[in-house]
Amino acid sequence: MSKYTFAEVTDLLAQRTDRPRTLSGRDQARLGLSRLGLNWEPLAARTVVVAGTNGKGSVCRALEHFFLSDSKPVALFTSPHLVHVRERIRLNGKAVTEADFVRAFGAVEAATSDLALSHFETLILMAAWLFQANLPPDSAWYIFEVGIGGTFDATNAFAHQTSVITALGLDHQELLGSSLLSIARQKFGIISPHSKVFHLPGYPPEVVAELRELKTSLGLHLQQSQTPQYDVRDDFPLPQEQIETPCGRFSLPLPGFHSAQNLQLAIEVAVGLGLNLRPGLSQLDQLYWPGRLDVLSTPRLPCPILLSGDHNPLGIKALGETLKHIPYQNVHFLVGIGKAKDRSAILHDLSRVPRSTLLLTSTPFRGSSDKDFSEWIERGIGFDPLPAKALTRIWAQAQAQDLIVVTGSLYLVGQIYQQALEGGWLTPKQTSYFD
Repeated sequence: MSKYTFAEVTDLLAQRTDRPRTLSGRDQARLGLSRLGLNWEPLAARTVVVAGTNGKGSVCRALEHFFLSDSKPVALFTSPHLVHVRERIRLNGKAVTEADFVRAFGAVEAATSDLALSHFETLILMAAWLFQANLPPDSAWYIFEVGIGGTFDATNAFAHQTSVITALGLDHQELLGSSLLSIARQKFGIISPHSKVFHLPGYPPEVVAELRELKTSLGLHLQQSQTPQYDVRDDFPLPQEQIETPCGRFSLPLPGFHSAQNLQLAIEVAVGLGLNLRPGLSQLDQLYWPGRLDVLSTPRLPCPILLSGDHNPLGIKALGETLKHIPYQNVHFLVGIGKAKDRSAILHDLSRVPRSTLLLTSTPFRGSSDKDFSEWIERGIGFDPLPAKALTRIWAQAQAQDLIVVTGSLYLVGQIYQQALEGGWLTPKQTSYFD
């Protein structure tokens, strides 16, 4: 029996720093894997690491869906979580149980207590321990979403022969550099010699040149995904969208052209890894990934709420493009933004959305305060530090054909999901994801 309870484990994890104190996350994770006796080299051919600024989680979740639909055992590690930390570690499409989570923490703690692991490093090692303990090593597939960057991220400790690069934009400049090229180089740090690399189209010329140099120097199989054949029809509360695939035309499971790009990339990765696409494509309606323009709509609410965890200018622009295809009367933004994020760019773009209002709020985990928002508050934009109270303020003025959009932070979106779970606003499909 474990010496810890689940509540004690989550408390202990919360006390850990979110970033490495000494070595890079990659080196700490390598040391942790060695301590745990987990050799990943034999699993490299069935390990996929996904890096990028936006869309990493969506591509990972789509890949998980295609593996499961083709009856392949699959493990998935993503971050951050929305409601409970177990969401980050999934075995065959389900979050690990509290009991398994506690056992994994005990194993990692026993082997690494002197390493001062960060929160992220601890979780990635817990995932690795659970993956090897629960899935058949000769047939399972493993998918890791990079945390920040790539080169020095803890996910890069895992030997892998497939790398995926999603959309690139400016984010985490304090760690990755101020130019798109410097950020891209950090993302490309996950690429292994003589491996498969799949990436989106549309990168700037200097980034494309960098990839081509890597292809030559590392002997890569480099594949750029195609621009999706995508149709959209305006509708409320979300547009009706379809994508053309190798198996026919299907409704897009996540809204927006950027989601079509992410799905197209995942499809090409799946084909490149030898999967049978047809089962997964025929069940695209089961591909649910919360917090990405997810609709909350029940008779208890005055109008639909869209939860969209866009937290950088690239994501906000994609959100704005999707809103152009929704015939709303008015859109009310509830916005919380991390302290290190580009508040000015995010709020500037949101303020330009037609027939929109903004209300600012706090967000968990390094969120901006009223002082950080002072420039916008002085312009007459409201601020309420309590998201639930702020949402109530918006409800009081919302009409049936309005939209409420919660955005700016996945942590804020997660807080609203928690409120929705407690209030019974979610559908069975949405609720089951958080079980």
